[in-house]
Amino acid sequence: MAVQYQFRTVPVAAAAQLSSEEEQVMLRYFLERHVVLPKADAPEVSIIIPVFNQYRYTIACLQSLVHACDGRTSYEVILADDGSTDKTREIGQVVENLRIVVNASDRHGFLPNVNFAAGTARGKYLFLLNNDTLLLNDGDLLDRMTAHFRCDDVGAVGCRLLRTDGSIYDCGRIVMSNGDLLNISPANAAESNDCFESDLVEGSAMMVCTAAWREFGGLDPVFGRGYFEESDFCFKLKTQKNLRIISDLGCRIIHFGQRSFRHYSEKNSLLQRNANLFFGRWHEYLAAREADLPSGDMAARALALWKKLYQKRG
Repeated sequence: MAVQYQFRTVPVAAAAQLSSEEEQVMLRYFLERHVVLPKADAPEVSIIIPVFNQYRYTIACLQSLVHACDGRTSYEVILADDGSTDKTREIGQVVENLRIVVNASDRHGFLPNVNFAAGTARGKYLFLLNNDTLLLNDGDLLDRMTAHFRCDDVGAVGCRLLRTDGSIYDCGRIVMSNGDLLNISPANAAESNDCFESDLVEGSAMMVCTAAWREFGGLDPVFGRGYFEESDFCFKLKTQKNLRIISDLGCRIIHFGQRSFRHYSEKNSLLQRNANLFFGRWHEYLAAREADLPSGDMAARALALWKKLYQKRG
């Protein structure tokens, strides 16, 4: 295993729409196609895609989904519209068999929108998926993800998230008590289809059991519009139900990033607020795990912590 990169709770900049030629080409490719989702009266998986505007990304995501999920696992797609004002309002006219739920409440943002949509889900599993993603698997994505839950000690499954240049965006993280989240994976992660255990996976492409989701009441609304809510949920699965968090590198998704939040101006303050909330809630647990770690730089300590917690179990 190796530490791939480090994420700190620092301010993030607003991302421009279609900011690169590469993204424009990829999106145009998918936009040329009509989208037909399968019918499922009793779906095994409910794919929840929260949206606010960003119609082009959503259509591209849905088209890629049709191919990536063309396996044995039945599914429904729930588009959770958080009050869009663009062509998203008409998306049902061009996407067949799409379930659309509109959040008409006074609570908006990723977290309340997902919680609202999850309440309408019919599947045994929930697959939370950002609309600013492209799914790359050749038909087997849901088959791979649901297979992990055949083990009754699995609580959540995440994917290998890639940037548009093919580099790793996320593939499972270790959380340190000082506020660092470090992406940790096999050294050959770019080519590997390995599966391994970690502290948490990204909520932009995360599958969980619907029963566990509802037992916890979904994502904790104390995190407002979002940030760190999936981290908190993964830690609840680990500490309250003794369930494992699995990263599957064979599940490949491009994540454009920073396009699924409703208000860019609120991101930095919300990020810092929720980081303080998360680390305040879990500090004692995190510090206790690190008590016997050797001294060294943070990457070395994170790797030592992963080996201590997960290597023998994996």
